[in-house]
Amino acid sequence: MPEHNLDLKRVVLEVPNQNLSSSEKYASLIKDLDANFESGKLYAFMGTSGSSKTTTMEAIAGVIPFGSLTSGEILMDNNERSDDTWEKMSTYERQKGYTIDELTVDEFVYYSTVFSLPNESKKNIEEAMDEVLGNLLGLGHVRSNRMEKLSGGERKRVGIAISFMKMLLLEGKLKVVLLDEPTSELDSGLAVKVVRFARDYARRNGSIVILTVHQPGPELYSTFDDLLFMHKGLRIYAGPSNDFMKYLNSKGIYNTGGPGTDTEFIFSLFTSGTKEAEQYKDQIKQIEMEAKNKKEVKGEV
Repeated sequence: MPEHNLDLKRVVLEVPNQNLSSSEKYASLIKDLDANFESGKLYAFMGTSGSSKTTTMEAIAGVIPFGSLTSGEILMDNNERSDDTWEKMSTYERQKGYTIDELTVDEFVYYSTVFSLPNESKKNIEEAMDEVLGNLLGLGHVRSNRMEKLSGGERKRVGIAISFMKMLLLEGKLKVVLLDEPTSELDSGLAVKVVRFARDYARRNGSIVILTVHQPGPELYSTFDDLLFMHKGLRIYAGPSNDFMKYLNSKGIYNTGGPGTDTEFIFSLFTSGTKEAEQYKDQIKQIEMEAKNKKEVKGEV
């Protein structure tokens, strides 16, 4: 299968500042970001709240706030990203999608898919719905329920279903799949199942699959191929997910909490006010300075 590359080169995003007490007209959300993504891999964007991981995903998808200042390049197979072709080769599932409360789950998923893929046959859509709703996401028991009757977690799964429908029906055609917080509001078992589906899809189709995730457990974290960890709009680490702790160790940062606590430690480390952030404040400051000065860690994403 053909190989694809998605490249971010010195991407900068500044949005109109909503902080009335600040004299700065713009707030910098993405700061001179470089990253490269290869086909056949599952990538995770991670970082604490406010790190700009979702903002970065939106920039890749072409969703830019009105009045923003941008610079840099986003290249798909060495060509400038184009809105005309992007929609045909990608899918983007936002964390909070739209719903129509009066429709049943089946109706909502069916009509959303028809709207997205108007030339797809009814038979193919219904077969994909059986796979996605029944087998993959465990929504078989609520398919005839109206959307307004669903719990928050069930609504979340319906949102995921919309993207998974497009993924299955466009098998082999999607170069890029973007999933924003697909595991939020899911129990740990289903979260792992969803992410494994995304990983297997990337490998099977040679797609670039990117998801954002806040604080994954150890089993979920081990599912990712590569990681882009962001902090304050900066790229802190890019490379194999299982090498991030080695990178922190090289900076004099160690987790003494024992097996299975690495992800919890990582997020405490980059969260202001925690004992970990206080203990390693000098090392974190050095890491931030290196990120600003583009001294990058090996293991390029």
